[in-house]
Amino acid sequence: MADEGLIEEELAKIEQLIGEAVDEDLAKLGEGINDDSAGLQRERDIDREIAKFKANALDRASTSLVTLGAFAPLVGLLYHSTTVSFMQDQELATAVVGCLVGAFVLHWVGRGFLETGFRQ
Repeated sequence: MADEGLIEEELAKIEQLIGEAVDEDLAKLGEGINDDSAGLQRERDIDREIAKFKANALDRASTSLVTLGAFAPLVGLLYHSTTVSFMQDQELATAVVGCLVGAFVLHWVGRGFLETGFRQ
């Protein structure tokens, strides 16, 4: 009987030591997972910021192209600027349409960068 009590005490101590070891290992594993998750979140944030940067740059370029291709010729026609007055109507229309199409394409590509960056 005394031996059974000692055996039970030893088994309880062994179970406690195993439990503590398992808890420590799980805690270390949890810390590693949290570190990996934080690293992935930082990478995703960086990718999103890069996508926003690219989209903003393309949108600014498209706005400049609209200003250059549409508004500048209209102001030139209004004030009879020498550059615009020497252009044929067909050349002017082609330049304006070309600039507007280019601006649309740049804006569309910028939206693509945003959609790709935020899908991840």
